[in-house]
Amino acid sequence: MDGFIKKKHFIGVDISKAVLYLALLSEGDYSSFAELKTKNSIDGFNGIMEWIEKQGIQLKDCAFCMEHTGTYGLLFYAWLAQMGILFCVESGLHIKRSLGMTRGKNDAVDAKRIADYLFTHKAKLKPFNMPSPLLVKIKQLITYREQMVRIQQSDMTNK
Repeated sequence: MDGFIKKKHFIGVDISKAVLYLALLSEGDYSSFAELKTKNSIDGFNGIMEWIEKQGIQLKDCAFCMEHTGTYGLLFYAWLAQMGILFCVESGLHIKRSLGMTRGKNDAVDAKRIADYLFTHKAKLKPFNMPSPLLVKIKQLITYREQMVRIQQSDMTNK
C-alpha cells in the first residue's frame, strides 16, 4: 500500500491506440514537467527507459499512472508488470473530478494532469494487478464480438 509514497518520480501516461504521451513530475520540482511522446509498442516502451535514464533518474524510483482505456493499454500494462514497475490504472472520470474545474484539453496536458493526480493521491492509490491471460483473451473476444454485431446492424440498416 505504501509503494507509491516511497517513489520520487511520478509519470502520468495518456494512452491512445497508436501513441503514449508521458509527463514526468519529480518530487521537489513541482513546477516543471519532462514530456515524451512515443509509440504504443514495445519499441516505444523501450524508448521510455532511455528517456528516463536521460532525465538522470532510475526506473525503480518511478511510479506510473494512467486512465483506463480498455484494450489500448493492455500491452503497456503487461510491459510495466513484466519490468516490475509500480503502476496504477484509474478511472478517467475519477481523475477529472479530483482535479476540479480545468481548462484546455489535449493529450500532453492530460498526461501532466495524470502525473499531478498520481503525486497528489499517492497515499490512497492501489497498484494495478494484471488479470489472468485467459480473462484478457475473453475480454478481447467479447469486444471483437460487440464490434462485429455493430457492423452487422449497421449493414442491415443501410439496406
